[in-house]
Amino acid sequence: MFCFPPKEAYELSDFSSSETNQAKLDCIIISAGYDEFPSRESAIEEAVWGAAWYAAKGKECISANIYRFKPEENRFGCNKFTDCLLHSVPLIVYALCNFTDLNKEGIECRVIGNKYVKAIVDVFNQLFGTNYKHVQEGKSIGENIHLASQDFPKSALFAFIPADLPFFYDLYSAIRDEDIKKAYAVMDFNAKENFEPENNFWPRNYYFPFRDKRIYITKEPNLIIGKFKEININAFDLMYSNRKHGKYILATTKALLRSPLNLIGILPTLTGILFSYLGVAKVPISRAPLQIAGKVLTKKPIIVKARHNDVTRLMDIDSWYDLALAEALLSHETYPHWKMVEQFKQEGMPELKSAIPYYRSLQSCIEELHKDLQQRAEEVIDEIGESSTERAKAITKTFRKHGLSFDEFCSLFMQAIPPIDKKAIKENAEHGKKVLSKRLKEFISSQS
Repeated sequence: MFCFPPKEAYELSDFSSSETNQAKLDCIIISAGYDEFPSRESAIEEAVWGAAWYAAKGKECISANIYRFKPEENRFGCNKFTDCLLHSVPLIVYALCNFTDLNKEGIECRVIGNKYVKAIVDVFNQLFGTNYKHVQEGKSIGENIHLASQDFPKSALFAFIPADLPFFYDLYSAIRDEDIKKAYAVMDFNAKENFEPENNFWPRNYYFPFRDKRIYITKEPNLIIGKFKEININAFDLMYSNRKHGKYILATTKALLRSPLNLIGILPTLTGILFSYLGVAKVPISRAPLQIAGKVLTKKPIIVKARHNDVTRLMDIDSWYDLALAEALLSHETYPHWKMVEQFKQEGMPELKSAIPYYRSLQSCIEELHKDLQQRAEEVIDEIGESSTERAKAITKTFRKHGLSFDEFCSLFMQAIPPIDKKAIKENAEHGKKVLSKRLKEFISSQS
């Protein structure tokens, strides 16, 4: 075993509805900006080859991701928060709906994004009487946090939430976590075991073996809650941007080189991460040394764990499959703010078509991008079939290693390329509707 056992016992956090267990939240930071590729072609290339690698490995979640690219002036750039439509409205609208009540209760809400994000926020505020404040996106997550939080005191408590979690409407369930009062940031990883068997309708590739009293197979958290003003912004940037398994070692090692004595406590953690990253072994990483690694990065106490079972925190929109599945799941029976979405669709979208130049032809822009993705996918299949490049040969070697024929690989691969076949999502959609409908009823009951 390459990791030390936890240095202390950790009790399960209290998720009861008692007011005394609820931390006072000062600000919600909604992130609607993310990295962009330098060109449309490079974004398509990354999406298609990424899906090919997923298919070659026979992954649970084989997907062509939605990538943003640098557009020409006032043109479509496939920013998923503004340009991907869910029930005919931009994805970001769901985040704005989800936190409307909190905003009206007086909790500050800052929305980070480009000028088109601002246009959507302005229309939403006008329609629903909210006070969301737009913050122009910077060059990094850390810079964005700084821009959104600079007028708050050091003691302020923030929730950092990406704007691609359309079904995450119950933030209170997260801020009841007692651990928020013990640390400067809390990262509650998404553990596969916590979502099974009832909540396994949202396909994801779990890659990070994590020991939190027991061994979980996890993936990075989407939600982080903490006193971000107390944490060095560059350190937070490293922690959040590198929260995925393979990248954590790179960020932590850079910090360790400046403080080599810290190696003593977390060398087993780094070894485990490196072995897993290289594919040598999937080594479970214990909670305590991972928290030490976090403290090395941030200079503040950080809590990492794998305890929550809220599937809506997992349901981010990364790929075209995700978007199609979310569309199939969405209804008044699964989403509490359905009427707001309908109102925005009827009254807000006409205004946006005037405010955002390419919105008048947005659907055709998306359809054209889908055709380009399909064409490139077909070219990649030819390339792999002919073994004409080293990359193609590597794909062939990989799918054979995983017991797949060429035809089986092609079938898996093309299922990930949009537009997504409704048959491919039918089973997950039917299961998910039942889960989300039950969850919504419980949520409404808890509010009454």
